[in-house]
Amino acid sequence: MAASVLAKTERGRNAIEVRLRVVLMGVSMLVTLPGCQQPNKPQKDQQFQAARQLVVDGKYQEAVPALEKYIDQKPHHKNASRAGLFLFKAHLAQGQFDEATKWCEWTIREHPDSPEAHKCRYKLAVLSLVQGKHDDAQQRFADLAKNPDGPLAAEAAAMEKFLGSVEFQPRAAEKPVAGE
Repeated sequence: MAASVLAKTERGRNAIEVRLRVVLMGVSMLVTLPGCQQPNKPQKDQQFQAARQLVVDGKYQEAVPALEKYIDQKPHHKNASRAGLFLFKAHLAQGQFDEATKWCEWTIREHPDSPEAHKCRYKLAVLSLVQGKHDDAQQRFADLAKNPDGPLAAEAAAMEKFLGSVEFQPRAAEKPVAGE
């Protein structure tokens, strides 16, 4: 009798194990089948990634309309602030400083607490410096340095201090080449 009960118990356990394996295999296949997504797994924003890649590849002219379209369609998406920063970079690389400035200002205005807004504030200070607007650059760096929790606060403080210690001379007019 005891042997019979043990045999039934063993068969029952085997049957449960087999059913459990089948269920686990089914779940495993569902998760790994192409097109099936795991729950709570974030999907990549392919439109943003493709536009960003154009900037990374140095295709700035192609990147601008792709990034602008992205922002037009998704102005409040989590990647919109990144798209604004990449638009700044694309315009900057083409020497389009006014357009670059416009996109940094947009990022700061629309996404003020984003890491990209902080980066844009820093980049606008650097852009002012590049354009010879030293007082504006120094003020922008000083404003950034006031927020010590910002990711570029230390760099901004160093730049503000440096600009305060340097006397900038206006650019000398180009001298004519001898024989002209």
